[in-house]
Amino acid sequence: MGYEYPIHAAIQLGREDVIRILLQHNSRAEQFKLRRCGGCTPLHNAVDSRQSTRTKIAVLRLLLAKAPKGIGVLELRDDEGTSVLDLARKQGQSAGVEYEEVLDEIEDFQDDEKDLSV
Repeated sequence: MGYEYPIHAAIQLGREDVIRILLQHNSRAEQFKLRRCGGCTPLHNAVDSRQSTRTKIAVLRLLLAKAPKGIGVLELRDDEGTSVLDLARKQGQSAGVEYEEVLDEIEDFQDDEKDLSV
């Protein structure tokens, strides 16, 4: 698989160490808006990765901890119009209970963003 950006490759490989470095040395807001083929952002990529649920949750937690709030990273949509939350819900329907943690992480971030806007 070709990756346009290192952050997407690091996410797919579950390389938390590389993700930390990339987010530390680059503009976080811009990193979270980078889109690969199909319009997938890093958060889309994390939700859709082929990693185990445990690794996926760890990567997602790391990304959400570093994601800038207030710029709408969860509202960004891929080329099919799917948001990160939409994608997580769709995958959760087929994955079952173990995927609830992924949804919880995203919804917690969304709640934190709402709290900032109030």
